Amino acid sequence: MLGYVKPDKSELKIKEYEIYRGFYCSLCKALGKNYGQISRLFLSYDATFFTLFLYAIKPDINVSFKSGKCPFNPFKKCSFADIKTDEFRFMTAFSVILTYYKIKDNIHDSSLFKKLKYILLLPFVFFKHKKAVKLYPDIEAVIKQSTEEQNKLENERCDICDKAADPSAKALAKCFSAFADKENETLFYRFGYCLGRYVYLIDAFDDLEKDKKNRSYNVFLLNGYTDKQIAESIRMSINELILCLDLFDLYSNKEILENIIKSGLDNRLSAVIKKKEGTVDEKPV
Repeated sequence: MLGYVKPDKSELKIKEYEIYRGFYCSLCKALGKNYGQISRLFLSYDATFFTLFLYAIKPDINVSFKSGKCPFNPFKKCSFADIKTDEFRFMTAFSVILTYYKIKDNIHDSSLFKKLKYILLLPFVFFKHKKAVKLYPDIEAVIKQSTEEQNKLENERCDICDKAADPSAKALAKCFSAFADKENETLFYRFGYCLGRYVYLIDAFDDLEKDKKNRSYNVFLLNGYTDKQIAESIRMSINELILCLDLFDLYSNKEILENIIKSGLDNRLSAVIKKKEGTVDEKPV
């Protein structure tokens, strides 16, 4: 996951935005605590969404925040939750493992200058990755398999968008369904699958011009989809995510999660389209 699963800030209430920022800052703090300060670079909006979701599906969790200062900006106040919970332990390990394979993938796909940057970064992530794998070997197996399948499809020059997105979608589906009981396993799996498909396709859409310039693999360069067709395909996943979300029993953060899925995802798609048109560059949350 990269940075496409973000809230629509303009539609969040102040209290809801503060809770979202609290989870975002808490995840940042947990990364630094569990894997060292450089690991804070692995922080993502997508992982923050996953953390919010993990708390929302459990009826017996009450999150309280304490005020603190941002380690990167001592003049900025932040709110922090208890970062010693299973949810934060899982998400920090998940972020580290995902980043490790993303860096390896970037080494394979990038130009010479960028390749060198990622090669220099890899040793810093290597030992953090080993620590995360010891805690969550099942997640490592899922992401490793997904990466291998993804590379195989790219080497085969796959031109079918659903097939190209399938490894990433299945990986996230397995991660989400790991937290489901037997009764709801299908719902969790489908929700994770659609979210993984959305992230893969919008990332490919966002990188379209760059990949064309660098002659890198991009499924949309091979199948000749128009921008309108690409957007329609991505919105198919958004629509199914909305349907899935309405079926979950959410005990907290419901309004925030609904904001992200029902408004934020389409906002990110619109931002990618506008960027391609050379109009608006969205400010970070």
